[in-house]
Amino acid sequence: MNTFNLYRALNKRAFLFLLIITMSFNGCASKNSRYLEIQDNFSVNRIDYINHFEHLAKDYLKSPKIQERRISKKNQDYLREIYKRIVVNNELILKKDIKPIFHIIKSPLPFYFSLPSGRFFFSDTLIKKYLKSENLFVSLIATEIYRVHKELYEKKILIPVGYLNTKKMLSLYKLPIEVRVESLKWTYFLLKRSGYDPYAVLNWLQMQNKNSLEFSIQLGTSHARIREEFLFKSFLALEVGKKQIDSENTETNSSRGFYLLQRSLL
Repeated sequence: MNTFNLYRALNKRAFLFLLIITMSFNGCASKNSRYLEIQDNFSVNRIDYINHFEHLAKDYLKSPKIQERRISKKNQDYLREIYKRIVVNNELILKKDIKPIFHIIKSPLPFYFSLPSGRFFFSDTLIKKYLKSENLFVSLIATEIYRVHKELYEKKILIPVGYLNTKKMLSLYKLPIEVRVESLKWTYFLLKRSGYDPYAVLNWLQMQNKNSLEFSIQLGTSHARIREEFLFKSFLALEVGKKQIDSENTETNSSRGFYLLQRSLL
């Protein structure tokens, strides 16, 4: 056995030993929380990490309480067209070659998240009740596109020992406030270069803060949300100070595709 194979074998044995020990300490865990989170120092490369999240997505979708709503071909084409328009107009920033996959989850809670493999998740309540205009919807999608391409995800390893619920997926999604604000700034530029309304980013942020109770699981503490809005407003103030708002190429009305998507969820 060469040195590389010996190293892999030892790593596998160490991982198996860690799994047995961890499960022995968590044998009485409830059925609703059957994912064991491990924050370790194992070396995980980029591809392994993306594949790991991909498996989490599959386990999430097959969980008993997760119901996915069917997306018609017209709605799929609409969502992919938004993705394509943003990526094509920002090729120097968004460089990953991925085929986006969109999921709409039936849930009374408004939530959204994405995964580094290019999967985008939205609850039907989010789209029906809170995304009243296409500008808000595109702003949300653009933020998630930037996150996917830049792989802005906290590196946690979960050992699959059961089902994965929405709350757990959202816990993997959270980022430090500095990273969130930087992501919002880049979303502003992505939308501007794509001909969408870049100031919809602020409208989307304010809408979530206005409905802070409904988005509490998604966004965390109100103090952090208020600071996030303040920092992003400061950024916009500097942008407006440098150059007047240019709305010549922005879209103010929602498209037929957006209304078709909303009607399909009613």
